[in-house]
Amino acid sequence: MSDRNRVSAIFVLALWVAAVGVAADAVKLSQGQSFSEVFSFDISPDGSLVAYNSNADIATAADLWLVSSNGGSPLRLSDPLPSGFSASSIRFSPDGGRVIYVVNEFGLRKELHSVSVDGLHTVQLNASLPPPRSVGRFQISPDGAWVVFNAASSDLYSIPIAGGDLVKLNTVPGTYRAFDFMISPDSVHVVFTAAWGDPNRERLYSVLISGGKPNGLSPSVVDMTRNVSISRAAISPDGAQVVFRSDHETEGLLELYSVPILGGGLVKLHPDLVDGQRVFPQQISLDSSRVVYISNLDSEDINELYSVPITGGDSLNLNSHLVEGGDVSTALISPDSSRVVYLADQQIDERFELYSVPITGGSVVKLNSTPVAGGDVGPDFVIAPDGSTVIYRADQDFNDWVRGYRAPLSGPSGNDEGLWFGPFNVAAVPVFEIFPTGRHVVVSGVAIFADSIERLWLHPIVGTPDPAGIELISSDDFHPDGDVSEFAVGANGTIVYIADQDTDERFELYAIPLVFTDGFESGDTSSWSSSVP
Repeated sequence: MSDRNRVSAIFVLALWVAAVGVAADAVKLSQGQSFSEVFSFDISPDGSLVAYNSNADIATAADLWLVSSNGGSPLRLSDPLPSGFSASSIRFSPDGGRVIYVVNEFGLRKELHSVSVDGLHTVQLNASLPPPRSVGRFQISPDGAWVVFNAASSDLYSIPIAGGDLVKLNTVPGTYRAFDFMISPDSVHVVFTAAWGDPNRERLYSVLISGGKPNGLSPSVVDMTRNVSISRAAISPDGAQVVFRSDHETEGLLELYSVPILGGGLVKLHPDLVDGQRVFPQQISLDSSRVVYISNLDSEDINELYSVPITGGDSLNLNSHLVEGGDVSTALISPDSSRVVYLADQQIDERFELYSVPITGGSVVKLNSTPVAGGDVGPDFVIAPDGSTVIYRADQDFNDWVRGYRAPLSGPSGNDEGLWFGPFNVAAVPVFEIFPTGRHVVVSGVAIFADSIERLWLHPIVGTPDPAGIELISSDDFHPDGDVSEFAVGANGTIVYIADQDTDERFELYAIPLVFTDGFESGDTSSWSSSVP
């Protein structure tokens, strides 16, 4: 590091130490014995409730519990589980009225349960399956009416969320081993992949979530001697189209297709590929009009960014000219579907930077300032909910010192600003989550001089940046060796986290139930949020 950069680093560090914010009061949500810990949790859609699993009574059994995000006495939602059993895969229904979870008997079977948040109505959703009645992955429909799940038999089922008749969805003769599946955004259809005629011959189907005859979305290959693969299927936000990769035309060559969810009208979304060319996983715009994908269509050794209408048409190359050895690595479409933000080593090989371009093509603008030698933008970046700002991590000011930044989505270039300078540490990369209001970000990371101790900070996204931020949990309230292991932000602004805050290596559940997220300095209380019920 140059003398100038070293002096700048010391100056920034001094500002960070001098500007420590006021910590908030945390509430312990979990209760139990001296050995009790919390393993995972989910927050209700409105942020008012937290469901979690904990061995609150028996050291070797993790029950399901429910508690207000403001604190109070937890309610056990599962039956008391015997030793060797645990509740896991916890998910609230979209209306927050029920919790779906799996009871896992270690090494034997998994049962799927649904329980009302008052604990008064519980049902085992897989009870009518033949033994061993074990389940795999499950999803809740967006309207909260159905649960769809895989069974150990590799069949696919749907059932009303509060219990009822079980419906088998993969009913096409000659198919078995249904595996990958997704529910359409309108909760009408389930799209799934199933083996057809042979375990290595895959085909894509759609079916009504309430059951019926499945529609074949990908072609049935007549040649029974060859394998067929389906990969990375996605349903458009309007529920009308399914986009997927398949090698049904040429074995081993996965190409990108779009098809109506009811079948028919299959189109390839790019020119024919040849050996050595490939198409990487796609993203569909929120207005369901276009598909963005990465491919080496124009040069075998260069991955570039393309956009195409979802129903077919010309593929447009979106990125600027790439330096020799350069590639586009990942991309995100803005919430209004107007622009694409992508990460690429576009100007210098192996120096990844952030760029923005209209989704239908046009002028490309670089969002980040030019990094120092060895620095670049990290792989995870997000677009703020209002679509105005890109939040990213980079070591662009000091090599290996990862910080957070914001930049206007459409540029101009060079208008990026530092959002957080601490916590940061050479060996630990912070995790961040944007508040529901889109006006603040919560950062989990390691503070300078703290030697790998993970804590939480709050930083504004809009208005004047506060790179020092507010440390949300006072060090005085935290065990000297305690860490935050994971956290999430509820819709009401409540921050829920797991940490060994009171006892080292004993991880319990906590919440910061009252977080003012804007207007404190200006007196504009209209933008404040609170978890007061």
